[in-house]
Amino acid sequence: MDDDTGTALRTCQDIVDVRSGEMRACEADLHTAVLDGRVLLREARQLAALKGAAETQFVEDEDSPFMMWETTIRAKGVGDPDATVAIQRILDSADLSDYPDHVYTKSRPPVG
Repeated sequence: MDDDTGTALRTCQDIVDVRSGEMRACEADLHTAVLDGRVLLREARQLAALKGAAETQFVEDEDSPFMMWETTIRAKGVGDPDATVAIQRILDSADLSDYPDHVYTKSRPPVG
């Protein structure tokens, strides 16, 4: 377990540090994906309103796969108590007021 410059304890701490950084990056990616999902739903609602809801086959928010996923996470969790808390915390913190500072991660076709 020892590396060339330290002890097994130091090596373990290095592993923890790397894994902690990976966890923070994963949480940031999930936060971004949740914001993207919420913005896409908002844009779909706006487009449906412009087209006239009767003319569209727009699915209600609660029937969308994204909203069903979010509802399931909140109601049933993900099967691991710590992960459930972490993901629910991300869902709670992903507010659309954060979105203007967020760069949309998907390519969008030109408008018009």
